[in-house]
Amino acid sequence: MKEKDKEATSSGAPKPAAPGVSEWGELARLWRVHGRPLAIGVVIAVLAYGVYHAWRGTRRGAETEASMALLTAQRPEQWEEIVHRFGSTPYGPPALLALASTRYHEGNYAVALSLYEDFLKKHAAHEMAAAAELGRWHAAEELGRRDEALKGFTDFLDAHPGHYLAPLAVFGRARGLARTGRLEEARVVYEDFLATLPEEPWRSQAEMALTALHRFPREVAAAPAP
Repeated sequence: MKEKDKEATSSGAPKPAAPGVSEWGELARLWRVHGRPLAIGVVIAVLAYGVYHAWRGTRRGAETEASMALLTAQRPEQWEEIVHRFGSTPYGPPALLALASTRYHEGNYAVALSLYEDFLKKHAAHEMAAAAELGRWHAAEELGRRDEALKGFTDFLDAHPGHYLAPLAVFGRARGLARTGRLEEARVVYEDFLATLPEEPWRSQAEMALTALHRFPREVAAAPAP
């Protein structure tokens, strides 16, 4: 038996990874994994919600074609076609939101920001407007407009305190505070969030972020957008 295998079996379990840089690397990885992809996933979930309601509505003529296009679209070109052809129907707004989130996912943050703002200009009262608003601040954050994004996340929480997308704004606000050197304020945001959060999946992410603030404050402050 190899020496390292003996070490693993003598205690009954493999030894944990050494703390330090590797530990920070894991925390940073989790921030990336649960930052942008999670935000995109929620936006796409909102889109699915919109599609479901649109599908249950009355569909005649062009609306039947629009609903089928919305349900089968996967590429940006398809979303653009729906926005162009059916923008004035109930299927236009969710297609525009999907297009914005797709551009964001591709890393085209300036385009995504423009699309989110276009959505809010045209559909301010739409039931999915909050998703577009949150997407706008994520895109702004990726573009380096941190102060603007921080204010946006904070304003979102003030305007939508009980919204199911609010946890993403909490994380965005805490990130913004940490990256501007306001680490203590960021800690308070996470701690207050955990105090009112009874269950997963948000709890583990908030605990991980709080651990990062306590153990790696300089790295957190210098970290890029997730």
